[in-house]
Amino acid sequence: MSPIRLLLCSLFCLLLSACGQAPAPDPSQSQSGARRKPQIGLVLKTMTNPYFVSMEQGARRAAREYGVQLIVRSAAAETSVEQQNQLLSDLIEQKVDAIVFAPSDSMRLIPQLKRAQQAGIKLVNIDNRLNPDGLAHAGMHKLPFVGVNNEKAAYEAVRHLLAPFKGPARAAILEGLPIASNAQERLRGARRALAEKPQIKLVASVVGNWRIDDGRLVMKQILQKNPQLDALFCANDMMALGAMQAMQEEGRKEIRIAGYDGLDDVRKAVRDGKVAATVDQQPDLQGYHGVRLAYLQLQGQTVPASMEIPALLVLPP
Repeated sequence: MSPIRLLLCSLFCLLLSACGQAPAPDPSQSQSGARRKPQIGLVLKTMTNPYFVSMEQGARRAAREYGVQLIVRSAAAETSVEQQNQLLSDLIEQKVDAIVFAPSDSMRLIPQLKRAQQAGIKLVNIDNRLNPDGLAHAGMHKLPFVGVNNEKAAYEAVRHLLAPFKGPARAAILEGLPIASNAQERLRGARRALAEKPQIKLVASVVGNWRIDDGRLVMKQILQKNPQLDALFCANDMMALGAMQAMQEEGRKEIRIAGYDGLDDVRKAVRDGKVAATVDQQPDLQGYHGVRLAYLQLQGQTVPASMEIPALLVLPP
């Protein structure tokens, strides 16, 4: 074979070999060739509370604006900590790019979230802040937080609740879940406002677990032991709705009550003069900015360690 024919045969073989090699897949693209949208998981406490429905709506608005795929997961109840842990685990196995979460418990989700962080998943904490000491003990990087100043908002709500009482009076508190930081903060704010009114006696401070049924049951027990009750602060509106049911069943219209969350039913009660105040935490903005900060992290941008959403006191017209 002549040198020229040998060279041509060699070039032909090389071309055949190159044609047989597929290009390396681009992980940022789907099988159709289109660039894959970032996947962001949203883990909520429950969807049985309208507060978290509003939070999801805000998150979906951000997902549309920033072009991300939002995967929403929620537990059956605000006390379902183990279910939230499982939801987080599922998203880690799914290899999402980021997780925005409103934790039921400020401590017990930390090990699962550490696992997510070690897997390179970006995290944003919304609504209920994780325990800083627990995060430090787990050796986790600080997580961005989006939420309201619960202590300040509860203080303002209770201050308004107690304003008409110039002489001796009796007050009670329906507390949220004790393992949640936001419940602890609201309790501190309520007690601080009460401390400014030494003539008002706190006769009961009982856990209502954030739920309507528990709020109703606990309120009935409080009224049995303290029939002369004058004022009640509920650390969320679900418990306030339950307490209002108990008051109606007992024929007690004179008790001045304040809630927290700004749910539509309680807003209406405020307008009708049946409730003194509630607090609007703007959950839609919490959900929106949670997803926004997650997206910015995925773009390599630095985000603030804490973003405070204004809490609005809802008062009668």
